[in-house]
Amino acid sequence: MSMTAPFELYVFRGSANCVGPMIVAKEVNAPHTLVDIDLMKGEHLKPEFLAINPRHQVPAFKDKFDIKVIEGNSICKYICNGYKADCHWYPAAVQARRLCDIALDWRLSSFYPAVSDLTYPVLGFGGDKDRATCKKKVEEELEFFASYFLPGKEFISGDKVSIADVQIACPMILLDCIADLKWPDRVVSYRKAVKAAIKSWDECAGGCQQYCDSKRC
Repeated sequence: MSMTAPFELYVFRGSANCVGPMIVAKEVNAPHTLVDIDLMKGEHLKPEFLAINPRHQVPAFKDKFDIKVIEGNSICKYICNGYKADCHWYPAAVQARRLCDIALDWRLSSFYPAVSDLTYPVLGFGGDKDRATCKKKVEEELEFFASYFLPGKEFISGDKVSIADVQIACPMILLDCIADLKWPDRVVSYRKAVKAAIKSWDECAGGCQQYCDSKRC
C-alpha cells in the first residue's frame, strides 16, 4: 500500500484545531483535498461523516485506501511519517522529537483546555467560567511555555519549525480575542517567528484569525 496516497482532510476553516493539519499538509506538499464541513449546518453529524469520525469532530483524515485518522496531533504526525516530510517537521533525532512530543501532549492536557475556558465564551462557543481565573491560568501557561520550551532556541525543537510549533501557535490565535491578556515578550517574538517560517500561514489561518480579531474585547 502506498504511503503517499492522496487524502481528504475534513475541516472547518474557522477552527484553530483544523488550521494545524491544514498547514502541515500544505507545507510538506502532501497530495490532498480539503473538504469543508459546515458545523453550523450540522454536517459533522451526518452519517457519511460519522463513518469517518464517530466523535463528530474536525479535523479528520481519510485516504483513498479508506485509512482514517482523527485528532489533530495524530493527523499531523501521520502526514509527516507517511508523506516524506522534511525531518524538521517531526524530528527524527530523539532529543528534538522528545521536545516536540512533550509540547504536543502539553497542548492537549493543559494549554488548549485553558485557552478554550477563557476564549470560548467570548467567541460564542459556550461556557461560563470566571474570566479572571481563566485569564490567570492562560497567562501562567504562557509563562511556562516560554520558560520550558524556548530558552536558547527559536522554536520548540531547535532552529526550525515543527508540527509542535504549528499546533501550539494555532490555539494562540484564539487568545487574540482577549484584549487585556498579558503576553510574555518571548511568546510574542515566537509567534512572529512561526508565522514568518510558514509560507501558508495566512492562507490557512486567515479565516480563524479574522474571526477572533472581530470578537476582541
